[in-house]
Amino acid sequence: MSLSGLKTLSSMNCGSTENPLFPLKWSAKLQAGETVLINGATGFAGKLAVQVARLLGAKRVIGTGRDAVQLAKLRDLGADAVIDLKQSDANVVEAFKQEAGASGYQIILDFVWGHPTELLLETLIPRELSLARQRVRLVQIGEMAGPTISLAAAALRTSELEILGAGSGSSSMSQVLLDALAFLDQPGLLPSG
Repeated sequence: MSLSGLKTLSSMNCGSTENPLFPLKWSAKLQAGETVLINGATGFAGKLAVQVARLLGAKRVIGTGRDAVQLAKLRDLGADAVIDLKQSDANVVEAFKQEAGASGYQIILDFVWGHPTELLLETLIPRELSLARQRVRLVQIGEMAGPTISLAAAALRTSELEILGAGSGSSSMSQVLLDALAFLDQPGLLPSG
């Protein structure tokens, strides 16, 4: 492994839930071709998550955040689209719906929780009688916007939503380290910028 790979590994803090490889690979079990929404993508872990999702084969990657400068950088890191959470609630809801498109989100990494996540979950509830499109795996990682949410029962009954947590103890540290080392040997991991 190169010196830069070791530095990247060190900065990823392999045992931390801030390491996006852990929730994408083990919790959500990302499959090539899936659409990933990273709610709170403008911090270090979120920017790294954009890159990791892309390298693991995500078809589309959408990032959210409140910092316009950092949102613009997400496209350079591999995001297909960005959603500014500083908009009105109605505009944020519309943006979540628009970026989900016909296929929807298969994976949501959530670094923010709180009100932005409530708005997102509202968009997963079908407004007409239909079969759920597919399973949606939401991995709760952080709580930058608040430690709690209000969750409508319909979000669980009608959307195929699965809420998972990413935290220490969910996988063996030795396996996390081995997989992180193998991952870092791949070409294309961009600096977090």
